Amino acid sequence: MNNTPNQFIEEFKKKYEETPNKKYLLDNEIRQIDIYTSSNEVSFVSSNHPLDIGLGFIADTNSVFTLRILDSFSRGKFNVFFNHNLLGTNYSPGKYEPDDWYNDKMCIQGNAFAEYYKWLNELKEQPLSSPKQKKSTLTHSQKILALYYLGIDMSKFQNNVQSAKILSSILDLDYTNTKEFLTYFEGKKPKVKNKSNIKKMSELFEHQIFKCILDEIKKDL
Repeated sequence: MNNTPNQFIEEFKKKYEETPNKKYLLDNEIRQIDIYTSSNEVSFVSSNHPLDIGLGFIADTNSVFTLRILDSFSRGKFNVFFNHNLLGTNYSPGKYEPDDWYNDKMCIQGNAFAEYYKWLNELKEQPLSSPKQKKSTLTHSQKILALYYLGIDMSKFQNNVQSAKILSSILDLDYTNTKEFLTYFEGKKPKVKNKSNIKKMSELFEHQIFKCILDEIKKDL
């Protein structure tokens, strides 16, 4: 098993991470490979790509990958190895004579490019990851207290069962705990309006626009 990192894949990963429009980058890279491997023509631009076979020049493309191919004959041999790999009839350097280093290099490069192409198509099948939503730093009881300071005082309804059903649905939190927090909202052993939670509220509403709320919080501290 070949454990050598595929330089095409490694380079694309770096570009993929920093690119906002990942879908376009991926679709375009696959399209550019299709174009590249459907022709034996080359253009001549210098390159320092790690998989260069050391024979001359690069075929320039509008893509992340770069490839150094000397002439149309070499490009044709490269495409043969590329296609055989995708068809499952992979050629290896061992099928050629030991001194045929040129074919060996083309085989290595063509196979690496084919593995890159397969990897890109597998990546395309995966759903794009959505940006991770920042989780709230507030606890269950702190969320209820925050609503209280915003003017939502459920005690005025005098029905903790129904109030808990409403709040637990809005906050997407457990009904039983919500009901318990409403029952022991304040008092001798408050589960909601206690010193640590009130202090957290002072941090939450520290902005000047919440001055009236902050003043009320300070009175409760």
